Amino acid sequence: MKTHDLALIMELTSKLLRSMPNSDIPEALNSLQKLVNNNNKGLETHKSKQHRIDLPNDIRKKLGAMNAHEIENYLDSDPLFVSTASVQKLAEILGIQTSKRQSRNALINLIVRHQEATQMDSIIRSGAKTEHEIIPG
Repeated sequence: MKTHDLALIMELTSKLLRSMPNSDIPEALNSLQKLVNNNNKGLETHKSKQHRIDLPNDIRKKLGAMNAHEIENYLDSDPLFVSTASVQKLAEILGIQTSKRQSRNALINLIVRHQEATQMDSIIRSGAKTEHEIIPG
């Protein structure tokens, strides 16, 4: 550490001590320690509120085998997709861009439309391959 670094630390310490009531040093340090502990507890409770969402590995295959109506019913009724966060996670896995402000129903609609478009694209591509196989070229 260099002299200017120490001077900066001392200035910050000076400002902090001046902002506190004029009391004994151990008492002031205990007050600061309580503030730090309370702040850390708040961060831990915030972190614990964030739930990890685990979706099945074969979810893409499962959705790919369903039609639009079946996908919508599945997402509406499956206990895994009760929360908006889990539906948003599914959309993220499927590569669909979402925003945090979208409702659960809007996300389900996005997923259904995305799967329909993917299935249509697959049908068109397989049709194009079939035409090339039929027509000698």
